[in-house]
Amino acid sequence: MGQWLQGADAWLLLQVQEHLRTPILTEAMRFFTALGNWGLLWVAVSAALLLTKRYRRTGIVALCSLLLCFILNDLILKLLVSRPRPFDAVPGLVSLISPPGTYSFPSGHTSSSFSAAFSYRRGLGKRGGLFFLPAFLMGFSRIYLGVHYFSDVLAGAALGLLAGQTVWLFARRWFPEKAAV
Repeated sequence: MGQWLQGADAWLLLQVQEHLRTPILTEAMRFFTALGNWGLLWVAVSAALLLTKRYRRTGIVALCSLLLCFILNDLILKLLVSRPRPFDAVPGLVSLISPPGTYSFPSGHTSSSFSAAFSYRRGLGKRGGLFFLPAFLMGFSRIYLGVHYFSDVLAGAALGLLAGQTVWLFARRWFPEKAAV
């Protein structure tokens, strides 16, 4: 990572630690992060969609985009970039959760959140866009808790949106919706 970006990321994390952390907000951020562990929230919502005939395709697409995010994020990019977690690299930064054992870049919680939110928006219409709120909060929680840099979260969001769009393009091509009668 570039020197300037590394410095800006570290400064931002320390500002969040110094000016935004409160006991109530810390518990809320821990909650949002926990919802993102193993894609828990997104897998649950997608599984619920699988149970309905009308939204089954959306559930399948969301699960496929989550899988694509996992492959790109955890099996490729984290290993290629090998960026240390901020609590290991930024003097004075305190992590508020148990330290994850993987590299920092990009944020898996954020990529999975944004890929699922994108899938729900495409498949459920405008109301599906509401899923971007927990996606945003999940991404912010990673910065707040000191386990990701802002650039990790930004890259995770971009990766998630790209994965969601890619899976929707494939789904539309190979599994078109039935023509209206």
